[in-house]
Amino acid sequence: MLLVVLSIMHLLAVASVWVLPWPMALSLTVLTAFSFVWCWRRKRLVVLKMNVKGELFVQQQEEWLETKVLSSSLVLPYLTVLNLKVPNRRWSFNVLVLPDSVDAESFRRLRVWLKWGQD
Repeated sequence: MLLVVLSIMHLLAVASVWVLPWPMALSLTVLTAFSFVWCWRRKRLVVLKMNVKGELFVQQQEEWLETKVLSSSLVLPYLTVLNLKVPNRRWSFNVLVLPDSVDAESFRRLRVWLKWGQD
């Protein structure tokens, strides 16, 4: 569903720039195409796992990485955005968790842990 919305938004962006003079429209169309390819290739399935000690792990490719949840994470009843940092790595990354991507009980437990269970 997200890919469909992403595609529609990029198509609307391309359509809207063609009212400009053609050299500018062409360059903005190329930039929009690069944006679409970057967003499309960036999509990835993330697997989260929490152990009994309350440590959160993320699977990237075949490797499980221990992460730290940053305070900039957002927890709402209908959406959770996890901002995660892997120790010894320079950049943090985001994980979007929607209620339909996980069973209801696991989603509730994740939100409760994020709001109240962290040290």
